[in-house]
Amino acid sequence: MRLVAMNERNIDHVVQLYKDIFLPTKETNLDIKNRIEKHMQYGQFFGMISYDFNTPIGFIYGYRTKPGQFFHEKLKSVLESHQIDYWLSDAYELVEIAVKKEYRSLGVGTILHDALLEQVSLPKVILAVEASNQEAITFYENKYWEFIKQEITVIPAAPVQHVIGKSLI
Repeated sequence: MRLVAMNERNIDHVVQLYKDIFLPTKETNLDIKNRIEKHMQYGQFFGMISYDFNTPIGFIYGYRTKPGQFFHEKLKSVLESHQIDYWLSDAYELVEIAVKKEYRSLGVGTILHDALLEQVSLPKVILAVEASNQEAITFYENKYWEFIKQEITVIPAAPVQHVIGKSLI
């Protein structure tokens, strides 16, 4: 397995992985590509794609969370003030981590996760995970992430989620 930094030249691999992993999705390839390209413009963006030889098998990316960004504002609307003060200031948002089903439980997610966190220069990381995704929740628990707020609706059209965070200091 090899890791390659996500960039404009390989973004189509991420779009196809997204479609393969998150099926069904109502989003078109162009919708997904435009969203990721927008995220790539955010401060401290970093992403990687994992390959098995030349086959893309997983990806991860994130960026510094800031006021005015979609998810930052959604989190502000559901977190308590002390959580906002701590978790949304000077923090990194892990936006997506995904691995093809046939490559799960082989360490690909761990390699992606650990490699991304090595690049983060901020003191904490935050994300949301679907409350029904026990496989992902167990993954994060094993990586010592902590629950910030459980079973909430962060994005109205999305399933119920847990907001979790990890201190890096």
